[in-house]
Amino acid sequence: MNVCTFTGRLVADAESRTTPSGTELVRFRVASDIGWGDRRQTHWLDCVLFGSRGKALLQHLAKGLQVTVSGELEPPRQYQGRDGEPRIAQGLVVRDIDLQGGAGGRQSAQGGQGRGGAPSPGNHPAGGADYDNDPPF
Repeated sequence: MNVCTFTGRLVADAESRTTPSGTELVRFRVASDIGWGDRRQTHWLDCVLFGSRGKALLQHLAKGLQVTVSGELEPPRQYQGRDGEPRIAQGLVVRDIDLQGGAGGRQSAQGGQGRGGAPSPGNHPAGGADYDNDPPF
């Protein structure tokens, strides 16, 4: 098994589907930038989240939301783009997802249970005023 982690933004609202066998899944696409300046490239990642976790997160997975996804990378597949050019699609079966940003702060879900992310300044044990100046270790 391989495990990969990507951070990026959702390019559209997530969509919910049910397979013919009755398995619930949520699909969404993440755009992840790498490189700088003229060498900057965007990688597109087609993500799928199975089960009740996906259904529970569906309302939060909206276009523009920054997420960090981790899971098993699927083999790349080729398809023809709208412009007729060959393209390569990369898929990820999501195991863990962190929802970042937004008015509600940082949220995450792992293994079907919520878990706390990094403390926000409002809930930092030291009171939060100096949280941004804390050393990163």
